[in-house]
Amino acid sequence: MSSSCDIHTLLENYSRQITQTEGQIDAIRQSQQQLDQQHALDLQDLHSAKVEAQQADEASATLAAEVHQLQMEINAKQADCSRIKGELADAVQSRTAISHDITNKRRQFISECQELDRQLRLLMEPRHNQDNPMCIAQE
Repeated sequence: MSSSCDIHTLLENYSRQITQTEGQIDAIRQSQQQLDQQHALDLQDLHSAKVEAQQADEASATLAAEVHQLQMEINAKQADCSRIKGELADAVQSRTAISHDITNKRRQFISECQELDRQLRLLMEPRHNQDNPMCIAQE
């Protein structure tokens, strides 16, 4: 009987080990399921991150193009401003020259008027009137 007890004990031990092993296997399966679920979530997060990165790259490229366009417009406006400044400087210089010319012509006109006035006064003086045949004829 001792061998039958030994077999029985051995069978009980094996049965307990099998139960323990099955429990470990179940725990491993649950861990594997949790890992699989976490992996699936991680893959979803990774996909979302890739989509966001792609959208950010597209937005960045769009902004870079807009910045480039604005820079081109700024450069064109600066060129326009430089051209307008030059034209304005030329206009001011031309206006100054015209103003000086007008001033000189005005002075010349005044001078000529003064000379004509002087000559007219000389002609109006009685001593000149006697010598001037036009004035004698008028009298």
